[in-house]
Amino acid sequence: MPLVTIQNMVPILDQLNQYAHEVDSRDYGYVSKHNLAFKRHLWHHLNTPKAIIHELDAHLDNKDIRRDRVMVALDGNDYATAEKLSLESNFLPELTQIYERTHQDDKLIDVLKQRVLKGNLKLTKQLKELSEHHHRWASDRDDLSNQISETTDVMTAAKLLSNLKNTAALRDLLHENRDTTMTTYLFQNYTDEVYAAFPEQLKADYHEILLTMAETSGNRKDYDAIGWMLFRYQEFGDVA
Repeated sequence: MPLVTIQNMVPILDQLNQYAHEVDSRDYGYVSKHNLAFKRHLWHHLNTPKAIIHELDAHLDNKDIRRDRVMVALDGNDYATAEKLSLESNFLPELTQIYERTHQDDKLIDVLKQRVLKGNLKLTKQLKELSEHHHRWASDRDDLSNQISETTDVMTAAKLLSNLKNTAALRDLLHENRDTTMTTYLFQNYTDEVYAAFPEQLKADYHEILLTMAETSGNRKDYDAIGWMLFRYQEFGDVA
């Protein structure tokens, strides 16, 4: 890389970051992974750590450059700087790395909870295992359930409650959404687990939904939903 210098490093990084943002949604992070490898190769080529840090520090108002600075700190095991910059910008993935590497489990649990509530449900398993190891899962599970309103996406909220096996809260969510655009989706996906714990309440919801549908439906999609719900309703037994 003979044309890369300390002086033009930041503009080059900025172009790389912009390109990654443009294509990442289509390539599932493939470009970002190679972008990271390229940046490390670039810094190795320059071989002037203090000058690199100085140049990055002069452009911390750029969010992507700030992330690059955090990465340089992590590569140099400068966890104090990496944590400070990440906390200032709420870089949750970077904070996850920092707390994993430094074995700060309490902080890691709190960050994982934030990420799960933001919709990264793949982290629920890691969170649960770590929380159980420290004998605090009951409390953390309740915290997540109580903060579920922070996830404005009803689908995400339902999936999270299902993952947490909080059937009572899941039943409440279905009840609250028995007359919304999400009604059919929620009842199709979560009837079985809610019915196992709250059969009478779920029957009452089905009865109310079916009556409302019968009064207001006017297209084929509505009739398909009615047919599906009637079929499930009759499966419950002891219904008229």
